[in-house]
Amino acid sequence: MNYFLSSKNCFNIYKCATEKYLISEFAILEQMAIAILKNIDLKHRQTFAVICGKGFNGAIGLTLSKLLIANGKIVDIYLLNLKEYEFESFNTILKTLKKLTNTIYEVETIEEMSFFQNNLNKVNTIIDAIVGVEIKYDIDKVASYVIDFINQKTTYKISIDIPSGMNPDSGKTMGFSVDSDIVITYEAFKEGMKNSYIKSKTIIEKIGIPKKIIFECI
Repeated sequence: MNYFLSSKNCFNIYKCATEKYLISEFAILEQMAIAILKNIDLKHRQTFAVICGKGFNGAIGLTLSKLLIANGKIVDIYLLNLKEYEFESFNTILKTLKKLTNTIYEVETIEEMSFFQNNLNKVNTIIDAIVGVEIKYDIDKVASYVIDFINQKTTYKISIDIPSGMNPDSGKTMGFSVDSDIVITYEAFKEGMKNSYIKSKTIIEKIGIPKKIIFECI
């Protein structure tokens, strides 16, 4: 059966899975990251820029970074300080990742943005983990700059769940949105993809949440 998930559906499924059915949030994040990894041609894609907000989508990006490093890939991780989307487990994962790599960079000041711009030329794959279905507001100034810059690049771009800046319910762009080459979304298309060109670029991946939980919560 084909169905679409709203942002509210997504939050309800996650809350139900972790609070009622006691599925570990770290297990869910791991499955989400594995779903991205299986859609990457690791033979040809060796260098990555993983661009993360500090919310749930960013936590998936960090978890994916850990898996890429474990596969021997060169991974640069860029953090955008989107405080309105902060997710507690993001910092836990970040602490672990800092023990595995020293290529983690903040992107906020002019100097940091310049460094980001120069370094992005060195990778052949961009992972967009800036903000997902949790988006509530128009993309801020720094994130707008980052999205605008990566959209100018011909580098292959993979978005996690939805392109950052896309409203998951309406499909409208909230200021700026990533022009993804491919989107890996979870369990079902999002409502905003119904009439969007991005639907044709989207792959649905299951992450092991039983259908009973999904349909109970939507």
